[in-house]
Amino acid sequence: MRHSIQIAAADLDAAFPERPVWLERIDGHAGWANTAAMRRVGRDLGGDWQPDGGQILRDGTKLAGVFVDKAADLVNGVVPVPDEAFRAEALRRALAATASVGLTGVHDMGTSAADLALYGRFADEGRLTLRVVAYADGDSAALEERCRSGAYLHPSGRVRMAGVKFYADGALGSRGAALLEPYSDDHGNRGLLVTPPEQLLEGMRKAQRCGLQVATHAIGDRGNRLVLDGYAQALGKDAAGDHRVPQAGSGSERLSETRPYLFGDAINEIDSITTLGNAIRRGGLEDISIEEDDLEVYETEHLSSCATVLLLDVSHSMVLYGEDRITPAKRVALALTELITTRYPKDELSVVLFGDDALPVSLRDLPYVGAGPYHTNTKAGLRLAQQILARRRHANKQIVMITDGKPSCIFEGGRLYKNPFGLDPKIVNRTLDEAVACRRKGIRVTTFMVADDPHLRGFVERFTQLNRGRAYYSDLENLGAFVLVDFVKNRRKRVR
Repeated sequence: MRHSIQIAAADLDAAFPERPVWLERIDGHAGWANTAAMRRVGRDLGGDWQPDGGQILRDGTKLAGVFVDKAADLVNGVVPVPDEAFRAEALRRALAATASVGLTGVHDMGTSAADLALYGRFADEGRLTLRVVAYADGDSAALEERCRSGAYLHPSGRVRMAGVKFYADGALGSRGAALLEPYSDDHGNRGLLVTPPEQLLEGMRKAQRCGLQVATHAIGDRGNRLVLDGYAQALGKDAAGDHRVPQAGSGSERLSETRPYLFGDAINEIDSITTLGNAIRRGGLEDISIEEDDLEVYETEHLSSCATVLLLDVSHSMVLYGEDRITPAKRVALALTELITTRYPKDELSVVLFGDDALPVSLRDLPYVGAGPYHTNTKAGLRLAQQILARRRHANKQIVMITDGKPSCIFEGGRLYKNPFGLDPKIVNRTLDEAVACRRKGIRVTTFMVADDPHLRGFVERFTQLNRGRAYYSDLENLGAFVLVDFVKNRRKRVR
């Protein structure tokens, strides 16, 4: 890598001959050190060696004092770590500066666990004047903590962390962005990959397992290609999600529609009848010759097999006040059964009823199910659903829950603990634990609320946030359409 060196350690040495000085570029992709700072590094910086993912700039054999991308870690490693008081004062000044120009919210990409704790402390004390959307640093303890505890949301709503930031390459200004072709003003230099591709892919897979959003720094075309390939591998053909594009594409399930052949299409997907018809229409029956423009191929799509557990609330509120909510819910279960058995025979559907406790019910007995004098043990239903899905070998697993009430009971020490009034913290927290457990197992929960209860809404919003699932409010008349459309949309994807 060749740079036109416009600054050097000597420029800093003139002002600071003894005091170590380290200045970082505003984008964090390069730094500038004086000789005193470079002496603190515990190894010889001379020679022609370079660290992985970084560059030490040299003017011949003389150190320039400029460190690009991962090379900056050599100097950062000897910079004293700011103490809590220093960091708190820095945050106070930053808040004052942002307030002076009218900023009300920021994104902090690459937040450490310590910085997240500091944001939380300021929010507790009422001193955080910004709303902060933070993404964990992919190389720090913050990612491990989010994997253990799930997405973070401060009670004030001012701080949240639900994602992780990775870095693929460097920046254009420091000639570290990874390009397919060399830089026009730096021949032979195609930039830097600051994170090894296999490490980046493993980080993406880990974030997906933990239910975290991934944001990746990729500036150059080579860096972007690496990241997009990594996303494709991390998600996989059979991964859960709704990744829609306007066209159908190459996949594993053949459709009836055809389209003109494109270079790279599989030969076994050629529609021979349509292709032959095109050749005849072009040249007649006397001399049949097939040209490339005659070729037609079948459209295909990727279909993800899915194991689904339908959780059906049979507590007394489903028939309370003369409103029959259990019958429309049963109709949905029967319709979902018919849909899966006729259109998706490789899928599996199980039905679990939950009231005071949870129990599975066979599909043939489903029409005879009724609500009873029960409380709502949502935790037991979720626990049983997870046990059922653990025995399934499908790539995608999901829970569809139909309920009209907040959780009002749990088992504790073999006895039923119940509280039908408001949101009992013990019951709610134990139930939310199951949301986190489902997320860690890759099980998405979709909740359909058939009652507009403020307590239910509050619980479901928190539950959905922890599980990274989905939640809908539906009246009884439209419940079936909501559930069936959501099921079909989220079990398949088309890719090109």
